[in-house]
Amino acid sequence: MSGHGTHRPPRIHRKFTMSKTLPLARLGAALALCGTTWAHALPVLANTNLDGSQGLTGWQAVGDVAVIDAATGPAGIDLSVNPYPTMLALGTATTYDWDDANAAAGTYSVSHHTDPAYDSDLVQVSQALGLGNVAALGANAFEGSAISRSLSVSAGSTVSFQWRAWTRTPTASIASQNDALWFTASGAGQVATTAPIATLQSLFVSGTPAGTAHGWLDSGWRTVSFTVAQSGALNLGWAVVDQGSTTDTTVMAVGGLNVVPGVPEPTSLALLVAGLGAALGVQAWRRR
Repeated sequence: MSGHGTHRPPRIHRKFTMSKTLPLARLGAALALCGTTWAHALPVLANTNLDGSQGLTGWQAVGDVAVIDAATGPAGIDLSVNPYPTMLALGTATTYDWDDANAAAGTYSVSHHTDPAYDSDLVQVSQALGLGNVAALGANAFEGSAISRSLSVSAGSTVSFQWRAWTRTPTASIASQNDALWFTASGAGQVATTAPIATLQSLFVSGTPAGTAHGWLDSGWRTVSFTVAQSGALNLGWAVVDQGSTTDTTVMAVGGLNVVPGVPEPTSLALLVAGLGAALGVQAWRRR
């Protein structure tokens, strides 16, 4: 009689307990795999201070380089109306000698304390651009300044920025003092650059300048945008290089640098969908 009074849990209870554990284990594995591949497709972007609002932190600078705004730009350059609170600026003016007629030494320096790389030091400019050797800057390169940094990007990311140039080189002298403005992008599947993005000739003789004020020729803002081919480290470099002479200052400003991550790889999306599907399946089973 006592045996009839003993309560035993239904076997189906233990069956349900085991059935709950298995889908959850599968779900955890699926989500873990999904997370791993997702992270590979969209690496964490350690791309802070792209606008220079924190100074030159994260940037490698060579020569006359500084962060400028409407109040700190070179003398005579009007930046009171511009799209960016801060910009990265590169120049060719020295602090120890005059560069422009009727102007004291350092008048048009953007940093007011560092001079452009000169002669053999131009190798630092070519290295910042990833060019490999000074000869790539041109046979008549005298001095220059550069800025560079490496960004972590995913395939399909869009990189964009705007740049602007000013020069005090008279139009009649540009043929022999054709300063060059450079932008290079290497790594992450990008094709290496072998030529400047612009020259004084292309901007102010062949092209149409935006205007002239206080002795400066002004190119106005120009936009560059491109899509990254592969995930990885993307090396970016900008430079301004005096050609033919060290006289007459040229300045380049860079603003609005932005990186928009690419769309995740198809395998990542598939795994994410599979993981979410498993999660929804477990949730639906629990509601039965």
